Amino acid sequence: MSATPIVELQGIWKTFGKTRVIHDLSLSVEPGTIHGILGPNGAGKTTTIRMILGIFYPDRGKVRVFGEEGVDWEGRRRRIGYLPEERGLYKKMTVEALIRYFAGLKSMDRSEITPSMNRWLERFDLDTAKKKRFEELSRGMQQKVQIITTLIHRPELIILDEPFSGLDATTVQLFTTALVEASRSGTTILFSSHILEQAEKICHSLCLIHRGTTVLEGKMEEIKRRESTNLIEIEFGGDRNLLHQLPGVQEVRDWGRVATLLLDPGTDPQSILEAIIHQGRVHRFGIREPSLNDIFLSTVGAESPSDPEPEDA
Repeated sequence: MSATPIVELQGIWKTFGKTRVIHDLSLSVEPGTIHGILGPNGAGKTTTIRMILGIFYPDRGKVRVFGEEGVDWEGRRRRIGYLPEERGLYKKMTVEALIRYFAGLKSMDRSEITPSMNRWLERFDLDTAKKKRFEELSRGMQQKVQIITTLIHRPELIILDEPFSGLDATTVQLFTTALVEASRSGTTILFSSHILEQAEKICHSLCLIHRGTTVLEGKMEEIKRRESTNLIEIEFGGDRNLLHQLPGVQEVRDWGRVATLLLDPGTDPQSILEAIIHQGRVHRFGIREPSLNDIFLSTVGAESPSDPEPEDA
């Protein structure tokens, strides 16, 4: 028998005034996995996370966390680390005081706070900022402090809302490494993002939502296998208009230097190569598995994951 999901949503709906933000959304997060709630800005990701945390309650449907519905929220929150999209901590407190305060809120043993804090500060290159007030730090350093307050108490479930937004490449790598290590030790991680490239690198499973409803859910490898299409990636030095005229080509996504061709079912990629090889120099030609961005485009159409919709409530 499979383990009880750490987070489970069944047919949830949420309306604010006359605006329906979430409708009939379902997802399931298995223990010890990294699960992405993915979709465009305004798709309903933040509202979904707030219902998981008990900040909002669904109009209908069921939300289960650790196998339970809305009971003993205080007890459950101690087992959760939450990083909201809108970052911000108490500006006048020192870094050390902030970390101690949030560790205490999560009932972390006092004897463990100091050594754990020092390890995290060193890991994120913040050991010299320990006595500084939060407001004295750069924005990037402030984000690192907030990450530490989310992770220090070793939560069973980590929930992150757009965690990579605004982070520099070095901090993204540090943060990602910490999340992967936590997952390997049994922690369950749930995060929302519209940055599909980053999610694709670390997610074991995902829920793709669009306009407040689930359009795709499952394990990453199963989705890629199920959604696999004849995708060709080509770097071509001839007339780009030729690519749009090739028989058996359903869609051309021209990225500039490289183009992706989506073939009709049954089209032989070799025939495409033969059709263009004498029309210009082919620098690169290959069949590849679909990326999350490809899957998104084929599932919901040409709208980019970063295209704006009405903001989450």
